[in-house]
Amino acid sequence: MNKYKDLVAQDRRLVLLQALAQSPDYALRETVLVRLLAGERLAIGTDDLRGELRWLADRGLVDVEYHDDVQAARITVRGIDVATGLLLADGIARPRP
Repeated sequence: MNKYKDLVAQDRRLVLLQALAQSPDYALRETVLVRLLAGERLAIGTDDLRGELRWLADRGLVDVEYHDDVQAARITVRGIDVATGLLLADGIARPRP
């Protein structure tokens, strides 16, 4: 990946984690996440979102749940720590104060 794409991916992952951390049950469906990213000018398609969720799950930051053909992501305690800046993680932007 080039530098620009890396920066956008890092920001997108932070936005995903922050959205999940703010959700009342710490989970959101992929359809909501796609719309949320589009609203933040970080739009991606469902296939790319699923790739990002797998990337985050591989690092223990989210758990991916399946409801029929729709995926949902639930943030882990470690994911909340990254979303709030208590823990730094490679490949994810650090939140600004």
